[in-house]
Amino acid sequence: MTTSATANLLNTQTEVTDADQSSLMSATQKQAIAELRDRGFAVVVFSPEELGCVSRDRLESRLVADGNEHIEDITELENN
Repeated sequence: MTTSATANLLNTQTEVTDADQSSLMSATQKQAIAELRDRGFAVVVFSPEELGCVSRDRLESRLVADGNEHIEDITELENN
């Protein structure tokens, strides 16, 4: 899978919709996300609370498909 999921946390360059969610990830998980981003990966993470009853697999598949379209669109915009 080419698209992953992230929560940007203060020092790890990850975005969080709610400050309380930062406690859901361990320091090791936050570090792994930061390392992936440092290596050029785009990472997006949704907490279990944000997902609610939505199928994680279905959302990931949709995000990958949508992400690939956005990559193409942004590439075209940036090359013009």
